[in-house]
Amino acid sequence: MDNINESETKNIEINNKTITIIYNNDLSETLELKEQTYKQLYSKWFDDNISKPIYIDLELKETIDDLKVLTIESDTSKIAKLDSYFMNSDNIKKFIKYTRDRIKDVVVENNVIKINRWNDVKKELELNENGLNELFIENFVGENKGMFLSDKHKTLIKALNFIKIDKNKDNNITFIKNEFENRETIMKFFEYLNRRPFILEKELTKWKKNT
Repeated sequence: MDNINESETKNIEINNKTITIIYNNDLSETLELKEQTYKQLYSKWFDDNISKPIYIDLELKETIDDLKVLTIESDTSKIAKLDSYFMNSDNIKKFIKYTRDRIKDVVVENNVIKINRWNDVKKELELNENGLNELFIENFVGENKGMFLSDKHKTLIKALNFIKIDKNKDNNITFIKNEFENRETIMKFFEYLNRRPFILEKELTKWKKNT
C-alpha cells in the first residue's frame, strides 16, 4: 500500500488472494495476501513507534498486533486471520483510510495547531472561539455524530460543547489551550477524531440490535 497521498478508494477488486485497489486519484496498486506483504505493511505504517505512535484504544489494534507478530516469527494462525480480514473490501477501506489519515506531526505556534498527516494533508486549527466551534461542529454535530456514553476524551468534548453553547466560554477556551500545551494530548485527541466514525458505526449497529 504505497499510494500514501490518497486515503479514499474508488474501487476494490478481490480475486482469490490478490487485491487490486483503485484510488480516487485514479492510481492503482495490486497486493498479494501473503506473509511478506503483511511484514511490509507493518514496517511501512507502524514499525517506528516514536514517529508513528500506536495507542491502546486503537480501533484496528488487533489487526496491527497480528501484523506485528509476523515481523517477529511466522505464525500460520495470524496469516489466516489477516487473510480473512483483508478479503473484506470494507476492512481494506478502513485500513487504508486510517493509515493515510493518521497524524504525522503536530506543531503549536501562537495559539495555532498545525497538523500534518501521513497523506500529506495539512490542517491548521486556531485555538479561539471560531476555530474551536468549527472543530466541534465538524465532528459532533449532525446525524449520528453526537456524544455517546463510551466516547473518550469526554472532558475535552464537553468543553468544546460549552464553548458552542456559550457556557463559561472563556474558561473553557483557556482549559482547552492548557490541555493542548501537551503534544501527546493533541495527538491522541485528533487520532481519536480520525477513527471516531468507525467507532460510531459500531455503536450504532450495537444499539440497533438492542432495540
